[in-house]
Amino acid sequence: MQVAQEYLREVDERITSMVTVLPGGTALRGGTCGILLGALAAIGIKYGSVKRHERELCKKLGVRAHDFFDELTRTRFGSINCRDISRCDFTKPEEAKAYIGSEAQHICAGLIDETMRFILPLLDDPKQSE
Repeated sequence: MQVAQEYLREVDERITSMVTVLPGGTALRGGTCGILLGALAAIGIKYGSVKRHERELCKKLGVRAHDFFDELTRTRFGSINCRDISRCDFTKPEEAKAYIGSEAQHICAGLIDETMRFILPLLDDPKQSE
């Protein structure tokens, strides 16, 4: 989220604070990967709207981002869920500690990189989704 905000030159500490709950599959519970959720939030920052009739582009780009991440992770890890990708149960302190510096952490860093390389161009030109 911070990367997208800096890219857009619109850093809001409230947004950064809000998304700190996303890692570990939302509140460390192993669900949907925070990388995907952060990417969707970045799209929402740029293209979202409080007006329902102005949400079509945001929805379209959100689906495209979801499908990209799903394709990126489904064949390698079997899902878009953090626990499946990281092979870590962050609710267990010993597993969370072992994750730091592990191969799994490096894999997650690579997924952040690949996802941002996909998302950032969309923030400049939504036609990139086609």
